[in-house]
Amino acid sequence: MKRLTFPASSNDYLFKILMKVSVIIPVYNNAKLTKQCLESIFAVGAQVDFEVIVVDNGSSDETAKILTALSGKILTIQNERNLGFAKACNQGAKQARGKFVVFLNNDTIVTDGWLDQLVATMESGTEIGAVGAKLIYPNQTIQHAGVVFAANSLPYNIYKGEKKDSPLVNKNKEYQAVTGACLLTAKAFFQEVDGFDENYQNGLEDIDFCFKLRASGKKIIYCADSVVLHYESMTEGRGGFLENNERFFLQKWRGKIKIDDRQHLEKDGYLKDKLTVATLIEVRDNELERLNKELATVKSLFFWRGIKLYLRFKSWLKKK
Repeated sequence: MKRLTFPASSNDYLFKILMKVSVIIPVYNNAKLTKQCLESIFAVGAQVDFEVIVVDNGSSDETAKILTALSGKILTIQNERNLGFAKACNQGAKQARGKFVVFLNNDTIVTDGWLDQLVATMESGTEIGAVGAKLIYPNQTIQHAGVVFAANSLPYNIYKGEKKDSPLVNKNKEYQAVTGACLLTAKAFFQEVDGFDENYQNGLEDIDFCFKLRASGKKIIYCADSVVLHYESMTEGRGGFLENNERFFLQKWRGKIKIDDRQHLEKDGYLKDKLTVATLIEVRDNELERLNKELATVKSLFFWRGIKLYLRFKSWLKKK
């Protein structure tokens, strides 16, 4: 049974009928990261009115203590057990009073202007359904600057590992999807497509959500000016259901996935003799390119992972 805890000073809080943004943060342990994330949100603030909703998925560490200490600033939803990312986000969205909702991982540190830039991008066009931020690693390289799809019809973060100020990632772009580690959408849009699909278990819910928005006629935009530091995959159990999630995604969106990584990379002039995820996964060797790339072939995840290893090894030999 979930319990709701509202801010202690909630008189003005509850009567803000026109709240602009609800920031929803699902958490499971990693109390120090949660504290760091929340402190950064309130430290940088925003020009728009916002509320913060933390959904605690039954944490067993110091998370409850930290959330209690911040009870005057946040709304807390307390679950007795870990219900997973999708369920927690859906719970938070139901309680949200903002016109927009932002789903934010707790292993993040936001920077000045992050929220205002997301809102401004969202409001720049009525056809925009979701906006994703530029996520960077602590070493100041790119973790996320948009999501593309390889020849196996599965997604990956384009330009991962590039410098954060690279021309490749410093302008807004439309993609098929952006990551849910920091994603803004309208609450109305979220409700229209029934939120995150709870058939996924801590993986690909965000990509699936973007596909649902696109199926409804909306665009997905990467916002280069909203910058968030992301440690990535710090929650226990993250990635433990990878193959099941991938299989479900491929079956659900069969025939709707556009293989577009090389298209983006070539347009940006990136594929000049560089070994990238695109060149690893897309089979280009003469003895292999005859293979069928339809879903009947690519749904064999073991096959594609083997191909990736083969091409990495071949590239390593050439360097010797």
